[in-house]
Amino acid sequence: MKGMNDMGLNVRNVSAHLVMAGAVFMGGEGVVMGQALEEAVSGKPAAEIAETAAEQTLSVDEIYMGGRARAVEVVLNASRSASPFFRANAMEAAAYTGDRALPLLQLGLDDRSEVVRFAALVSIGKLADPALGKSAAAYVNDSDPSVRAAAIFAAKKCGAEVNESYLAELLNSKDARQRRNAASVLGWLGNKSAVPMLREGSWKGRMRNPNEYEIDQIAFAEAIARLGEETALDVIRGKLYTGGAPDETRVYAVTVLGDLGDAKMARVFENMLNDTNMQVRIAAATTLTKLGYGVGGTVLLDASHYDGERVEMDIKSYLSQHKNREDNETYRRLLASDKALAELAGQIRGQAAFGLAMVGNAGAAQRVVAMLDDEMEQARLSAAAAMLKALTGQGVK
Repeated sequence: MKGMNDMGLNVRNVSAHLVMAGAVFMGGEGVVMGQALEEAVSGKPAAEIAETAAEQTLSVDEIYMGGRARAVEVVLNASRSASPFFRANAMEAAAYTGDRALPLLQLGLDDRSEVVRFAALVSIGKLADPALGKSAAAYVNDSDPSVRAAAIFAAKKCGAEVNESYLAELLNSKDARQRRNAASVLGWLGNKSAVPMLREGSWKGRMRNPNEYEIDQIAFAEAIARLGEETALDVIRGKLYTGGAPDETRVYAVTVLGDLGDAKMARVFENMLNDTNMQVRIAAATTLTKLGYGVGGTVLLDASHYDGERVEMDIKSYLSQHKNREDNETYRRLLASDKALAELAGQIRGQAAFGLAMVGNAGAAQRVVAMLDDEMEQARLSAAAAMLKALTGQGVK
């Protein structure tokens, strides 16, 4: 049987870019109690850690401190994975691993995969540690254009002097991934003078690759909005209403609007909690949680238990209701592979973990900790990243 990657499916990871910043956000008493729990459960399975937490009256932070050692272990294991996808995700989570962060990110910089190097550099940039500026600047002439863009971002954020002009060139690339990565970097750098060329670059994307244009528009609009142009939000909002749009586009739009704090669309997000597609429901629930609305927890908890059988049932129901959507063939191919269904179920559980980690109650926290021993690596790694980030008080962005 073929897996999802072998089938060429393009299902976007909702947690594609974690924001790397902040220190541990808890009082001294909470740290002491959490450390005591961590020592009490050291070396135990995640499910037993969650059960131990449930037997005690513990805060969310204390529950997460109890699972912290296991979460770091999950990230370390992923950093040595044969899959560049998991190694890249480990680089995104690395900033929350305390004294493990710098060695992990250096490992990522030396990785043979450009995807992993890119993720490591983005994390370094968001850490903004001056000690890493020289290491980041060394990659501004990397063989991969996206890695070069990430190196410019990381070096600048860490205080190193590098030439940013290559980013403007990359906005005109024929490669959609490279265009979007360059746009993201320009948005993160915060230079408002980049707005005109981002607008122009977004328009050119339609001429080069019409099939990628919807995703291009969201990526460029996100960058423009980060630079203070709130009118760009309307471009992303419009993708929520596009009839027949692939679910990937809607998930991406909802996620980005959550990252940008767009509370004006809260009612729309709430309606999407009843969408026929679970990934859309998760994106809406996570965004609502991020915005401070307590209405998505049930969806997220349900999704954290998803399995291949439920994925199969949902796909069949979806296809019966949407016979002419352009993403239907992708879903039909999924039905032909038990392995692909299991992988997608694991991805769905992983996506749910990011929202659950922000819910802020003990039940959700216990479920996130239990997921550190999920059968699928994607779910384990997402739970670890979400939990470690929650311990910094940052939530998931």
